[in-house]
Amino acid sequence: MKSFLSVRCIRLTYLIIFLITCTASFAQNVTLHFADAPIPTVLRDIERQGGFTIAFRTEVFEHAPNISLDLKHVSVEKALSTCLGGLEFSYKKGDNSFSVFSTASNGTSVFSPLKGTVINAEGAPLPNVSVIIPLTGKGAITDINGRFCIFVTAYKSEVVVSCTGYLPITERLDNREKRTTTLQMYSISMDEHIVRAYGTTTPRLNTGSSFEVKGSVFQQQPVGNVLAALEGRVPGLTIQQISGYPGSSYNFLLRGQSSIDNGKQPLIIVDGVILSGGILSPIASGAVLGPSGPGTLNGINPDNIANIEILKDAAATAIYGSRGANGAILITLKKGVPGKPQLSFHTYAGITKSIGRGQLMNTEQYLSMRRDAILNDGLTPNQYTIPESAWDTTVSHNYRNTIMGGTGFVNDHSIDFSGGNTTHNWFVDGNYHRESAVVPGRQFDGRAIVYGKYAYESPNKKLRLQISGNYSREDNRLPAIDLSTYIQMAPNTPASTFKDGVYSWWDNNAPFLDFTAVQLNQYKAGIGNWLAHAGAGYEPLKGLKLNGIIGCSWGAVEEESWLPAAAQDPLLMPTGTYYWVKNKYTSAIVDITANYSKLFGRSKIDMLVGATRQQEIKSAMSLTIGNYDELQPPSSGDPWQTQAAFNRVVYRYEALLARIEYNLLDRYILTASGRRDASSRFGPGRQHGTFGAIGAAWNFIGESFVTWPHWLSFGKLRISYGTTGNDQIGDYRFAALYTPTSAALGYQGSQGLVPASFYNPNLSWEVNHKAELGFDLGLWQNRFTLSAAAYRAWTDNEVITESLASQAGLPGQPANQRVVILNKGLECSIRSINVSSPNFHWSSSLVLTIPENKLLSFQGLKNSTYDQTYREGKSLSEQIVYGYKGVDPQTGLYTFLHKDSNAVLDKNDVIPGGNLDMRCYGGLDNILSYKKWELAFFWEFRQQNGINPLIEMLRQNLPGMPGNYSQGNFPVQFLQYWRHPGEKALFQKVTAIPDPEAAERAADLVISNARIRDASFIRLKSLSIGYKLDSHFIKKCHLKEGIAFLQGQNILTITSFPFSDPETQSFSILPPVRTFVIGFKINV
Repeated sequence: MKSFLSVRCIRLTYLIIFLITCTASFAQNVTLHFADAPIPTVLRDIERQGGFTIAFRTEVFEHAPNISLDLKHVSVEKALSTCLGGLEFSYKKGDNSFSVFSTASNGTSVFSPLKGTVINAEGAPLPNVSVIIPLTGKGAITDINGRFCIFVTAYKSEVVVSCTGYLPITERLDNREKRTTTLQMYSISMDEHIVRAYGTTTPRLNTGSSFEVKGSVFQQQPVGNVLAALEGRVPGLTIQQISGYPGSSYNFLLRGQSSIDNGKQPLIIVDGVILSGGILSPIASGAVLGPSGPGTLNGINPDNIANIEILKDAAATAIYGSRGANGAILITLKKGVPGKPQLSFHTYAGITKSIGRGQLMNTEQYLSMRRDAILNDGLTPNQYTIPESAWDTTVSHNYRNTIMGGTGFVNDHSIDFSGGNTTHNWFVDGNYHRESAVVPGRQFDGRAIVYGKYAYESPNKKLRLQISGNYSREDNRLPAIDLSTYIQMAPNTPASTFKDGVYSWWDNNAPFLDFTAVQLNQYKAGIGNWLAHAGAGYEPLKGLKLNGIIGCSWGAVEEESWLPAAAQDPLLMPTGTYYWVKNKYTSAIVDITANYSKLFGRSKIDMLVGATRQQEIKSAMSLTIGNYDELQPPSSGDPWQTQAAFNRVVYRYEALLARIEYNLLDRYILTASGRRDASSRFGPGRQHGTFGAIGAAWNFIGESFVTWPHWLSFGKLRISYGTTGNDQIGDYRFAALYTPTSAALGYQGSQGLVPASFYNPNLSWEVNHKAELGFDLGLWQNRFTLSAAAYRAWTDNEVITESLASQAGLPGQPANQRVVILNKGLECSIRSINVSSPNFHWSSSLVLTIPENKLLSFQGLKNSTYDQTYREGKSLSEQIVYGYKGVDPQTGLYTFLHKDSNAVLDKNDVIPGGNLDMRCYGGLDNILSYKKWELAFFWEFRQQNGINPLIEMLRQNLPGMPGNYSQGNFPVQFLQYWRHPGEKALFQKVTAIPDPEAAERAADLVISNARIRDASFIRLKSLSIGYKLDSHFIKKCHLKEGIAFLQGQNILTITSFPFSDPETQSFSILPPVRTFVIGFKINV
């Protein structure tokens, strides 16, 4: 038995060895070197090296071309695929053999068809594109997915790809690989779909005022916030960066300020989901992100944006009702493109530098000014009257460079995966963005974003489904207080010392600000945002489409700021403070619409009805701990003095909406829309409002009663009028509200409640009226387009704070008042394709806005608390100030205009001193491409007034006063101060005590028209240089496409504005940063 088993084992062993040997032989690699050899010869050599049989008939290769191969140590399958590639032959694998056979359907052609895809610059497939081989005359037209297929008689063919409105190109394509060809627009399409409220339209048929920004704009700029990329690019849209710290927020308005006290920001919708307008109660410790906390758009990756549509007039926004009172910004994120799955990587890294302007006094200049101040006050200069003179006078620090002159680092990395077919597509993206601040210390903002979208459309086009989600997590570690406030320290301030666990705030019996110690003040924030969207559409009958959208958003912000005792001057503030705030918001919206379209001969009617319901819940918790002296956040058991607060508000909104559009011959278009809104922000009986709009457009080119010049290819006139409400007045302002007091003001040391507002059931909607007249022209086959509009918008029934008698317990109460605010202006946008050739393309665009803001009327203005702020007939930003005359040559003091003989300035002496509105703004964009190179650069310009930082500095300290702390030094312009009688000077005499009269005149100066000066500027906002990697390199690396680029932001600023940046206009706020990055994008 054992012998029998042994024989069996031996046989089994031999069998295994045989099979392994056969497998190894069958998997043997081959090396081929052939030049212009017949295919049968190559196949026999593969057979010889592989040690197995390749079956084929020699006659099938009679018309096949000779081939050249250079392969080393490749598998048999790889060798056969390379040998037969581009030909109508294939092979089949057997047990120990291969068989090669013809797959040609016509029996004569041995070359595989030439296949490829044609897309536009945005990556969307282009149908009806002509692809012709001039040598043979053969060609094809691309299908709905942009694909083509041409039968050829060679491996490589030179083809001409052309389409109406696009620049034709000539390419040499190989049938052994599928290529994607990108066409650049030759003219600007008037029939391309653009997004509008609850649907789409085209520029030709649009009756409303809108402006589109393509996704390629955001890919050319190294920014972390979408708004940074839109500055100067949209007519009517003003954007101002709060500070240069990464993650900070932006102020933005669409067509001016339409309300005095209430919300003015446009409605932002991301893929059908309304983005929250802000976070409750940002931390109260002076965080550098701005008054509204972290930017709400930080959670959107700019590289994921397909396009943004900005809706402005009533015809475009009235259907959004009160939510669209200040305009609407519709953000559409990318979706998958039908085709093979594609993996893309996008990354860049670079540096940031502050936009530094101006120069501070050095030690010699500073001490000279201090000595003159002491002498002016009748004192003797010495180390007691000038303590700084006891410090090292050979040292001269430029604290502007020390604080703002550092180098920040930015890096951004994205990976996305997309694909699909005619029925479904998907897009998934992950992004990480990190940017450090230019100030000292480890200050940074980092965020991770995950986004995905899936779309399905049934083969019969009746059912459509779409889901998408965007989650972001932001980690913000920035100074608790803007370090820019310390740039005015005396230039010879001693270095920080740390002894026995205590920082030194004294040197030679003189106090100074310990800059190292103040950096212990810390701030951090964790921000999470989630946007989700699900939509469905069904067409039960021809022309009838039912749509439903469910959207939700969630956000949470947890902020901490600890100001330890070690970071405070022991004489001024011997203890520290800890702040903690946690804000949450959730929002859900449901939109249901039915759209019916019907052709009646030469007419078309499109009707839309729908309903929407939204609920938003915001909550805020805060904790303040006094007498805090630790360097780390406190634990729950620490016995500190605390003050806590909690706030929760619920906002509900619902509406019925309708729109009807009549179209005759695509030439005469009439649109009417209406909406019935209900908002929880008003009291009983005042919660509902009805709004609507009407718009008309006339495409006059083609009318037979006029012979139009041949160069005029498109022309349209449009007009609109409508009303919208505004409920951005804050929650529960009609109700009686109470707010907690501090423990010190409460009963027996405990917290109490005090009134915050009284009940006002009559509080109702602000109403916005909008009218617009515009025209659109296209010249030379739309290679040059011009769009211009004149708009007029006025708001009445304003919600303001009405003054109350002092015995009421509150200074004011929200109430409606007969206040009318007017915004009007002219807008213009020009787009042109200047040069179009196969190798060189140059396009330009210009946007220009000339706005005007005015308070038309204010009933009871003179008897209100607004009397010292506003004037009828003037802008809302009009500065009501004293009239400045200059420095008196004899006394050396500032002088002012007096309306009477009274030498004392009072409210009767104030005058309108000019406004801070932008008088004109816009931008000029250019894109040039030459072969594989592309250059894009954008200039932003603004004509405006601003607050003079040289005058604003006098609010904190006077030149010549002690500079022991942070406000002693001044810009070199202040060296032009008055020194002796008869001298004409720019600034009054310096004082150290200070002199009471000089101090009073300086206080008057900061509220005079001297504080207003020109803040116009021209800025090279962005620059991008890109290079498409060589096709041979791409093929060698097994890639589909590769682009290397160099980009810059805020590169050059031309302005006469002194010392500070003309955008932020403050000497104590970190200005915007200049950014340079290098990166690449590859498609696998």
